[in-house]
Amino acid sequence: MHITHYDWEDIIGRQIGLEGTSIVGLMLGDQLHPPMVEAKEIWKSGKRWKEGAEMCVHRLAAMMQIHANDLILDVGCGIGGPARLLASEYGCRIVGINTSKKQLKTAIRVTKEKNLEDRVKYVGANAETLPFPVGCFDKVWTMNMFYHIRDKGLAVNEFYRVLKPNGVLAFDDWTITDTTTKKEIALLKHDWLNQNWITENELMLLLKNNHFSIENVSDYSHVGKTVMKKYFGKVFNRDFRKRIEKIDPQWGEMIADHFEGAIKRTIEYYKEAKMKYIQLTATK
Repeated sequence: MHITHYDWEDIIGRQIGLEGTSIVGLMLGDQLHPPMVEAKEIWKSGKRWKEGAEMCVHRLAAMMQIHANDLILDVGCGIGGPARLLASEYGCRIVGINTSKKQLKTAIRVTKEKNLEDRVKYVGANAETLPFPVGCFDKVWTMNMFYHIRDKGLAVNEFYRVLKPNGVLAFDDWTITDTTTKKEIALLKHDWLNQNWITENELMLLLKNNHFSIENVSDYSHVGKTVMKKYFGKVFNRDFRKRIEKIDPQWGEMIADHFEGAIKRTIEYYKEAKMKYIQLTATK
């Protein structure tokens, strides 16, 4: 897991007090994943996009059936938003890992401010080589970050290794499909700064080959085709573009243009069945 671009100069993140998040933090606060929910009232107001992202956390948490005594590994924890939400809502303990020093610094600070440092800890670590003993976690959580991982086979093997018997893996992410062309994949790599997109079928095979039993799979691609397609562009430009350009007069317009273009391309890929957005749980 190599996410060094999160450690680039971040004028916007620093200005809003969430360094390492850039415009995603401006839109979604500490929840650095898309609000893949059907609710029109969420998509119609940028102020509610964070709420939609939190709904996705609760939805996946319900799928994996979190208990108060669980010890959970959050792989690619961002600045700790989902980890803090799980700890505060369900009373579980969480260890978040990340390779971004800037995001870890923000995560530690915000967690301390929210008085959750007794339940949420952070470690600088890579998903392919987890620094934990065999069978020490009840659950492994990975939210909208698996696409960043270079060697996905190694990572899934590590997830299995650190889980207790009957432990649960909770997964949330984009995947491409078998119809996505090389040109389209190249554009995704440019848009989202990663090189390792896989299809849903490849993901399922990877989990099965690493001895996971897939329990539940939910596809939210229809969100991209419907409410996201209808409202994203208008709401992004109304609620966020001017703020982005004001905070970063030099690069804000370019950053906003790139992000809007990347999201609109993603929406078209949902529409054309070139991308999917899934949440799943699998058991060791």
